[in-house]
Amino acid sequence: GNFNNYGSVKIINNSGVSGVSNGNATFTVDSTYSQTGGDTRIIYNVSTTNSGLFNATFRNVILTGGIFMGQSGCRTSGGLCSMNIQQNLNIQFQSSTSKFRVASISSIGNSMNTVMVNLYIGGNLTIAGVLNAEVTSSAAAGTENVTVGGMTSISGCNVSFHYGAPTAAHSINLILNNHVTVTGGIV
Repeated sequence: GNFNNYGSVKIINNSGVSGVSNGNATFTVDSTYSQTGGDTRIIYNVSTTNSGLFNATFRNVILTGGIFMGQSGCRTSGGLCSMNIQQNLNIQFQSSTSKFRVASISSIGNSMNTVMVNLYIGGNLTIAGVLNAEVTSSAAAGTENVTVGGMTSISGCNVSFHYGAPTAAHSINLILNNHVTVTGGIV
């Protein structure tokens, strides 16, 4: 069924205990995940440098507000964080504090987050909203692979494929399989 978030969703959560919550997460929504506000973190672990990995699958994702992040953590040993959206990713952020990131942290101190990111969108990618809202595929140092099977339309937000601290520079394979339209925002 559908998953509607208006609050705080953390699949694995550790906000301060060292060495805890280093497990991996699998998160599946077989229909639409929608969020109008609040905070979603599939992995939230800002206390260690060996955060877990995640594998998330959704049919559709609709975000109009709040924060949605796959991995908010640091993993120095690499590995793969994967987000598979079978149909459409539709982001319509109306607040400058709204954010979407698959991997959200470049480092904790001198420890680089080296996870690889796979973001697959089988259908359309639509991004609109206020200019200061953020849409980022990965801030980590590992290679990222982004594939959009349908059309890509960007008319707002600050959109980054390949983002992060200068020391987290990484390779990206960006495949946009259909028509691309950019009419606004920063890309």
